[in-house]
Amino acid sequence: MTTIPTLTDRLTAIPCPSWCMLAPGHPVDSIHDGGRSSRGHGGPMFGKHLSAGADEYADTPGLLTYVIQLDAEGVNITRPSELLDLAAQAIAAAQWLEAHR
Repeated sequence: MTTIPTLTDRLTAIPCPSWCMLAPGHPVDSIHDGGRSSRGHGGPMFGKHLSAGADEYADTPGLLTYVIQLDAEGVNITRPSELLDLAAQAIAAAQWLEAHR
């Protein structure tokens, strides 16, 4: 009997990008509206609040949608130096995103 790989099986069989910090071959981690599944690849951090990554959908394995995620809910910036640091980190994140698109 021959087993036909599912879309999810095909997705996890594709190697992660070299910059992905998650375990090799990590599984699908999200199910979207309409049942579309994806796995996210975790990339580098830019300071405390910006992280790079990419989403890869089971119906288009190997095609990555690159993202920069902002995690700053409830964060208040009170010093100009903090804002300048965030600006420098955002520039570095934008350069990473540009290089991977």
